[in-house]
Amino acid sequence: LGKKYFLLDKNSIRAEINTDYIIIGENYRVLDEYRKKMFTGFIELLGKEGVKVVLFITPEHPLKYKLNNNDPFRARMLFSIEQYILSFEKKYSFVKVIGSFNPEVGHFQEDDFFDGDHLRNDKALKELFSKIH
Repeated sequence: LGKKYFLLDKNSIRAEINTDYIIIGENYRVLDEYRKKMFTGFIELLGKEGVKVVLFITPEHPLKYKLNNNDPFRARMLFSIEQYILSFEKKYSFVKVIGSFNPEVGHFQEDDFFDGDHLRNDKALKELFSKIH
């Protein structure tokens, strides 16, 4: 584990956001249609095979979520991804979607996170996974 897993402050969260931006790419405006088609096909294949699918939207650290939502570009990105994932539950009876990028939806606090994206403690994980049934 790197240092960032133990240091949660505004600078480490901002550094993580900048790294995410580089990975996603400066020109991100919409979800890639090819990747959407591939993912949708995979979900449909699972449904045809009788598999019940659970999709998780994992919450972001409250500070990261706030900083992302103060940036129109990032806010639009998060919104489009979450809406895309939620659309599967509306379209397919065999799909259940759990969670949200918004940590308030799951009542997650800052100390529930290792870093900007990863839940730290068993209580937080159990809360998220308890909604499967």
